[in-house]
This record gives sequence, C-alpha cells and structure tokens, in this order.
Amino acid sequence: MADNMLLINCANLRFGGGKTVGMNIINYFKSRQEQLPYRIVVIAPFNCGYEAFEGGRIQVEVIPEKYNKPWFKYYLNNKVLPGLAQKYKAGYILSLGNIAFPARVPQSLLIHLAYIVYPESPVWKRLSLKHRLLLRTMVGFIKRNLKNADHVLLQTQTMVSRFLKLYPFTGSQVGIMPNGVSFTSISDVAPLDLSTPLKEVKLLFFSKHYPHKNFDILIPLAQLIKSKDVAIKFTVTLDRSESSAAAQFLDEVQRLGLDTVIHNAGHINFDQIPALYEAHQGLFLPTLLESFSGTYIEAMHFGRPVFTSNMDFATEVCKEAAYYFNPTDVNDIFAAITHAFAERGAMADKIEKARLLCNELKSWEQIGQELEAFLETKVK
Repeated sequence: MADNMLLINCANLRFGGGKTVGMNIINYFKSRQEQLPYRIVVIAPFNCGYEAFEGGRIQVEVIPEKYNKPWFKYYLNNKVLPGLAQKYKAGYILSLGNIAFPARVPQSLLIHLAYIVYPESPVWKRLSLKHRLLLRTMVGFIKRNLKNADHVLLQTQTMVSRFLKLYPFTGSQVGIMPNGVSFTSISDVAPLDLSTPLKEVKLLFFSKHYPHKNFDILIPLAQLIKSKDVAIKFTVTLDRSESSAAAQFLDEVQRLGLDTVIHNAGHINFDQIPALYEAHQGLFLPTLLESFSGTYIEAMHFGRPVFTSNMDFATEVCKEAAYYFNPTDVNDIFAAITHAFAERGAMADKIEKARLLCNELKSWEQIGQELEAFLETKVK
C-alpha cells in the first residue's frame, strides 16, 4: 500500500478560482498525508507557489515555464503529462484543470470552465474574434479529451444537469465538488452597520477582467449614477498588466470622468481580502457566466449582501440570500441597488439568510474528506 500513488494534475491552474481550488485541495491532502495509504505527486505550473507543498509524502513536479503558453497545450497534454504519469507509476489521476490527458490508469476530471456547458450563453457574441477563436479551441480541446476521463466532477447541480444533456456520460460517472470558503473566521470583519442611513454605498467588484464578468456594464451604470447624483461607488481590482481589455477599461473610466464612481484598488493579495470586504457594503458581480464563483460565498461569509445576475448559476449558489438583477439592463441594476439599501430591515434579513446558508455550505475540510473517501478504493 505504501507504494500506491495519486497524481494530482494542476498544470493548468495558474491563477484565479482554479488555482484557489487546487491550492485548497492539495493543502487538505498535505494535512492528511500521514494517514493516507498512498503517496502524492503534484504536477504544478511554473512559478505559481505550489512548491510550498513539497515535503513528506508529497512531491511537487514543476513543469517548465514554456508550457504556460496556450500553443504548447497539445504537447503538454499528450506527451509531457502521460510521460510523468508513467515516470511516477501513477495508480490514479486527479486532474483539476478542465482537461483530461491520455493515461493507462483511471482518471477523475474537475471541470470548472463554464463555457463547456453554456453553448447558448450571450457571452460568446460579446467576445472579440480572437478571444472567441481561442475559447472555441479550448472548449473543443476539452471535449476531445473527455474520452480520457473515467469520472467527471462539476461544481454545482446546475453544471451537472447541463453536462449530462450535452455529453455521453451517465449519472454514476459524474459527481459534485463545490467551492468552499477559504477563511475560517469572520472575527476580523466588522458587521455591516444598518442602524443608520448610509451616506455612501461602496460596492466591491472583485474580479479580473474576463469577458464573462461583464465589466462593460459598469460604464453606462456609472454614467446613470452620476447623472442622478446618487452616492453609489464601485471598487474594481484590476491590474493594467493583466490584459489589454483591463487597461482599456481603466482608460475609458478616466476618459469619461467616471473615476469618482469607479475606483480601482489594483491587485489584491490574499491577506488583504478581509479588510477589502470590511471597507465595502456589498459585493457587485454582474457576471454573465460562472461555474461556481467563490466570491459569492466569500461575501456571504463576511456578512456583505450580494448583488448579482438573475441566472441559474447564481440562484443555485445564493438562493434567497442575494439581490438579483438583469445584468444587461442598467436601470434594473440601479433599481436593485437603491431599493435594497432603502430597505435596511429587509437587507438585515438577507444577510441573516446568507449567514445560515454559509453554515450549510461545505468547508474545504469537508470537501477534502469527501474526495479522500472517493479515492480510498481507487488509488492503486
């Protein structure tokens, strides 16, 4: 039993929610390594911090930086990763980054790229030609490699239902692995004071500038807010260097004189997140497409109301604990925000519903325990 080996493939998890999932899963196995009947090899991308898990019964194999480039994906998936699975004599493979690779042993695949189950999403039409071709290629690559997966994990029941309608898998071949809250305490975040009217409402738009996040709606929304002279402000967390789209958005905010409504806090480190939520009265996420946004449960965890899109991926996670709007209608968004803060008693009820909902959500410890139980009889 001591020679059994689990290979955890994190090669595609370099940033964002995917990396958060990978880090939390590996952290769980790190804490359990002395009790596990198998050793673990983590395949990690270059310069992403996974090396910190090296030690004991966990070995980290960092792949060269060139494989971070999209044009090396085919070679990475069809040559490098199969070679590493053979090199380490993997008994089971857990691939956490959307793409299953050819292997001689069973493999579970976590899919968190929502595009794979939303072919009808309006986001597709909003993409630039270059970005659309890139995503179409990525989705096609994921689809072609589904044959390498014996078992698929998705993050919500919504994703499962959509996946089973589109792909030749049975219910027994599909499971759910949700996101968990990465924080263990809310003691360092003051509760939202609803006892007196707010002089100013500050909402946090915590995301990189991905097309599906719908950043563009902020421009006409900020113009509407400015024209009505209402004290509502938004904080975005963009780094100009992350993409040309992020830089263009920030330039447009400046050009139109909307920086009094839209403030950019720049890149946020993990240890800054609690203070960031404490400084705001709610989370704003006008997204058009998600698998399972961890920011929803972060905001609820920190006692901040969620303002988000009235779409299936959001309503499954947030249920009655969020305020919903049409993410393409600035008047509907404006009305949702202003009405919410005008009814402070109802907002307190929302926050309490969110607290109760958070208590029902699985922690990363519980998610790890379920994953460990699943793998117990599979790792050879």
